[in-house]
Amino acid sequence: MFKKFIQSNTSKNSSLKNVYYLIHQYGPISRATLLKITKMKKTTLARMIDELQKYNYIIESGLGETKIGRPPTLYQANAKCGYLIGIHISRTESRIILTDLLFNTIELESFTMTSLHTPAIVLPKFSKFIETVIDKYQITTDELLGISIGAIGPLNIDEGIIINPDPFPAPGWVNVPIANYFSEKFPVQCTLEYGVNMAVFGEHYRKFKEYNNILYCMSGHELGGGVIKDGRLANNNYVGDVSQYGHMIIEANGKVCTCGKKGCLVTYTSPQSILNNIMEKYKYEDWEENNLDRLKIDHVLDFLKQGDDAIDRLVKESAYYLGIGIANLITVLNSEVIILNGPLINEYPNYYEETVKSIQQHINPYHKDEVHFSKASLKDNSAAIGATIYLFYSLF
Repeated sequence: MFKKFIQSNTSKNSSLKNVYYLIHQYGPISRATLLKITKMKKTTLARMIDELQKYNYIIESGLGETKIGRPPTLYQANAKCGYLIGIHISRTESRIILTDLLFNTIELESFTMTSLHTPAIVLPKFSKFIETVIDKYQITTDELLGISIGAIGPLNIDEGIIINPDPFPAPGWVNVPIANYFSEKFPVQCTLEYGVNMAVFGEHYRKFKEYNNILYCMSGHELGGGVIKDGRLANNNYVGDVSQYGHMIIEANGKVCTCGKKGCLVTYTSPQSILNNIMEKYKYEDWEENNLDRLKIDHVLDFLKQGDDAIDRLVKESAYYLGIGIANLITVLNSEVIILNGPLINEYPNYYEETVKSIQQHINPYHKDEVHFSKASLKDNSAAIGATIYLFYSLF
């Protein structure tokens, strides 16, 4: 019933969906506020609220504050009307999440990506999770609104295909028709987008609705960037390949990058590159692993956090370079909010603060006071939860 309501685009239903959308986005909300936003007649809005309540799409959510008279009744969307599946696939870790309609996490599963995690292993693992939660919570086809996937690129979004991303630990991640894989198994809408786009969409909804220009930077193996421009998720053709921001040149004739160029930002900022630089500069021959490119991120962080002053200087130097790269992006995109995420940002002492300091040193001085900084509020779940939020609002 709810899925049919969301999917119907008749003239009458569109007006009802618009009221529901506003209640979902801004609730708990009063009738008076809805009247100001919609400019509807009181009787028309009252009829629509009654209809939404009749089908249990919205519920009363307490009373609002008032200085005089009777406190207004507040309304919000009923979280139990449906469910959403969000998936995030990255080189180091993948996760799948089940949320309700208010994007509260109900079930979550994550796992480290290893040399064994080919598509033939990962996709059935996700399918098993979906089958398990459908059975556990007795979710009907009408209640499951869709499956939304955020992944590293490059992607063919229209066809739902992971094309040929930089190497995963496991082989096989080339031309993977991931959206079609799930749509054949589950009779619901399946979408594919860049993970960083899903993350910025989720952060925008959760914490930064009042801002129209947001830059989300995920600094890990690469530097990915998701962009909200003029209040909307920026088109990939406008911002370029969102997974490749780390390959902007920030030092001419600098270190050789895996892409073949010299001085790419990522050669100074990824944990693995920092570790390689440390081994090269300080000759830490006693490090227990010989093949540095196969080290897990948590091993890298453990080593970097040992407290050695020489290591700390080199790590903080990478924050300086990261700040330069992000300052360049701010100049191009005119961003108001900068959201930073990644293992070093979240776990290495003062790395976030050093990055922000560097950004402020290198952005246009007239722009400095207008830029706001934040860590990702959803952290590791940003892309998976953002995927469910993106899927839900795409229905409107």
